Parts: sequence; C-alpha cells; structure tokens
Amino acid sequence: MAIDGPAGAGKSSVARRVAGKLGYSYLDTGAMYRAVTLAFQEVHPNVATWTEDKVRELLPRLELSMGVGGQVYLGDRDVTSGLRSKEVTESVSRVSAMGAVREAMVKLQREVTGKLIQGNAEPHGVVIDGRDIGSHVFPGARHRFYLDATLEERARRRQAQEGDGTLQDWMERIERRDRQDSQRTVAPLTIPEGARVVDTTGMTEQEVVSLIVEVVTT
Repeated sequence: MAIDGPAGAGKSSVARRVAGKLGYSYLDTGAMYRAVTLAFQEVHPNVATWTEDKVRELLPRLELSMGVGGQVYLGDRDVTSGLRSKEVTESVSRVSAMGAVREAMVKLQREVTGKLIQGNAEPHGVVIDGRDIGSHVFPGARHRFYLDATLEERARRRQAQEGDGTLQDWMERIERRDRQDSQRTVAPLTIPEGARVVDTTGMTEQEVVSLIVEVVTT
C-alpha cells in the first residue's frame, strides 16, 4: 500500500497505524532521506558546500539500514532520534531532490520491501509512505492513497508536533517545502494515477486511519 502526500498531511503517523491495524509491515521512506541528510551534515556541516558530486562520493560509504521496529541505522549506530532535528528538516528537501540520492534510496526501498514481503510465510502486506511511492517507486501498488490538507492545517499540525515557531513561520516553511518537492526534476511530488485523494482537513487521525482500513478491507 502506498500513501503519498505533502509535508504535514499526516502520512507517517497514519501509515504506521494503518499497518498496525492490518497486521502489515511499515516502511518510513522519509526517515531514509533524513538519515542520508544527517550523514551528509556530519561530513559537510556547511550546507552551501553540498554538490551532487560530493553526494555521489559519500553514498557508496553509507551503511543505511532499517530495523524491524522502524529504527534507522547508519552502520551500527541508531540515529532515529536525531532525524527530526531542525537542521535535518531544513535540509532534507535539498538532499532528496538530488538524482543520485533518489536513485540509491528507491533501490533500497524496493529491496527492503521485497525482503519484508518474502520474509513471511503467510501473505503479508507492506504500508509505505512518502512523496513518490505510488507515482514512482511502486506505481503498481494495489492500494494507493494521497493524503492532503490545507496549508494552514498542515502548519498547525507541525507546530503542535514540534512545539516551536509561530503558525506563520510553519506555513512559510511548509509552503517552501511544497515548492521544492513539486518542482524537483526527479520524481516530483504529484498525485499518483488512480490514487484515492483524502482531504484530511478537519479529520482526526483515527478517522483517516479508519477510512483507509475500510477501503482496503471491503
């Protein structure tokens, strides 16, 4: 199952709960891009120096892996807790827009998903969320959803989640992220063909989860 959508639409929390309800595995692709961003920041703290060539040099040395509980590792180091830092959040769009990064992450996402499916004796599903899952990574996914909400609603959620900044600050940040994601050259944010669009404005997380589970099981 692919769940796509812009920043603040509630993809990750909804996808995680849907997976739990259905007994599926869950793969957070956004965490993968954040881990790559964190790794680059540790080597090149000055974002202004980041180039595609430097990224290509670093990628082969990254030992990125995902734990069964959603943990993210760089080598044997659990970096999950550091992936939501302000520094990573502000730079992840720039990193994820690079063709070399997307190529490497898409390959890893497909490999991990294959292992999750094949590693179970019974028929087993995987819920994957991101910004190009149904449109690029798994266009043949049986179930495709696109979660959206108004800019103000998405900003309000992020403000509540992070606990800092004004609503206007978050609206500007998210609007900038929307622009970067939708205008990038490789696999831009778009509504996947055939996806069910869910406007989550005014909906609780539980209502969104229930809607998706009902669609999948009926």
